[in-house]
Amino acid sequence: TLHDLWWSFLDALIPLGLPIIIFGGILGGVFTPTEAAAVAVFYAGVVGLFVYRSIKWSDLPRIFIDSAVMTANVCFLLAVAAVVAWMLAVAQVPARVLELMQTLSAGPTAFLVLTALLFIVLGAVLEGLPAVIILLPTFLPVVKQLNIDIIHFSIVVVAATGIGLFLPPIGVGLFIACSIANVRMDRVIGPMMPYVAFLCLGLFLVILFPWITLVLPRLFGL
Repeated sequence: TLHDLWWSFLDALIPLGLPIIIFGGILGGVFTPTEAAAVAVFYAGVVGLFVYRSIKWSDLPRIFIDSAVMTANVCFLLAVAAVVAWMLAVAQVPARVLELMQTLSAGPTAFLVLTALLFIVLGAVLEGLPAVIILLPTFLPVVKQLNIDIIHFSIVVVAATGIGLFLPPIGVGLFIACSIANVRMDRVIGPMMPYVAFLCLGLFLVILFPWITLVLPRLFGL
């Protein structure tokens, strides 16, 4: 009924404050993404302690310990990824990979497909940010030479890296999700593969039809 809908809406107002704080604060320039995460955690803690009372004061030590362990695990993965990324950069691997891709690809579409495959693999092996920082400066001259829209190319790279972050062996996103759900990674990999397949299909459609990613930027004159 409308009455139930209204009260459900009122009950959801407080939890809806969380994404408003995160996105509103970041897009409004109030704080950085890292600061937004800290503010969001503080907001969720206050709501859990004083509004819904789903968190007890006695639960806080366990919550802090679990958070510290999870953060340490993720930071260790990021540190290893940073070392590997540095080694790849020193060995000039990105330039050699780019030469190979130019040899194999015959046009913009083939180049974007190879780029997507590369960033999916790197997202699964490295953390996404080092892969982007290392490869993008090397790739941009070729992107301009092939007349590929920079916005379209960037969206393909971000989407491909995001898919890789949830793939084994050390996808950071997959690792965090398994840690939060307290399940082993080998139990998750099989059931999630159909979703990964559809994500890859969506990425392939984005590559084939650039207007999917460019319609909004063009609408706003970007």
